[in-house]
Amino acid sequence: MFTDVQMPGSINGLQLAHLISTRWPPIRIIATSGQLRLREDDLPKGGRYLQKPYPVSDLTDMLRELIGKQRATEM
Repeated sequence: MFTDVQMPGSINGLQLAHLISTRWPPIRIIATSGQLRLREDDLPKGGRYLQKPYPVSDLTDMLRELIGKQRATEM
């Protein structure tokens, strides 16, 4: 799941990340923000943070890394 920390609606991206992590633990999470700086413990275990602005290559590298970790745990 890829979410912005600040988003419209009744919950923010961090709350959504924790909800997803609780209900569907295998789902990998990346959160981004251009206004807030997150600490590692702000996200669920294994969640990743990407500070805006970011090069597309940083996002694709992070996605490849998380997909690789998921495939390794499935074997």
